[in-house]
Amino acid sequence: MALLRARFRCPVCVLVYAADESVAAWCRRPIEMGPGSVVTPLVVGPAALPFLDDEAAVRRALEVAVLSCVAHGQDPDVEAVGRLANTTLAVANEVLPDELSKLYSDIVISMLSKSALEKLMATANHEYLSDFARKYVAEGKVEGKVEGKVEGKTEALLAVLESRGLLISQKDRDRILACTDNAQLDAWIRKAASVATVDKLF
Repeated sequence: MALLRARFRCPVCVLVYAADESVAAWCRRPIEMGPGSVVTPLVVGPAALPFLDDEAAVRRALEVAVLSCVAHGQDPDVEAVGRLANTTLAVANEVLPDELSKLYSDIVISMLSKSALEKLMATANHEYLSDFARKYVAEGKVEGKVEGKVEGKTEALLAVLESRGLLISQKDRDRILACTDNAQLDAWIRKAASVATVDKLF
């Protein structure tokens, strides 16, 4: 921040996007940099992102639509999520260069729930461009995506604990890495921001 402010001679902030609301809450905590210096990041979490439910809205703000898919990909209304994802990918495929369209496709698909991904595969009306998307649409496999999401949460949990300076024993680390329950990992992530020691997490 200091280097950017000096280089561009303008105010600078740190903007964080968190796909999980509990992680977003943790990221909003002020960071003590030293005497008289505190940095408070600006954080955008799922609750701050609208659910774009029509094509016109997606076309007006495609990047917001991509983030909307990320924020709401796990919502219980899989019909609506599938439509949102399908519309977003179709518009991206139509208006963006190939490489950027592939990137957006991968981001959107990687954040959908298993049910929403199945709905997308059943209703998609355009050709997917990325190898990642083809893997799941052509083969109908969602296990890898689900495993990847669990792995992402375990890594996020460990990152939160480590950033707070908490000592993680090998036993506790193994227990976290062995967990495949999304709900349990979400609960641990929420607690990770306030526990005094790692053993209080469980």
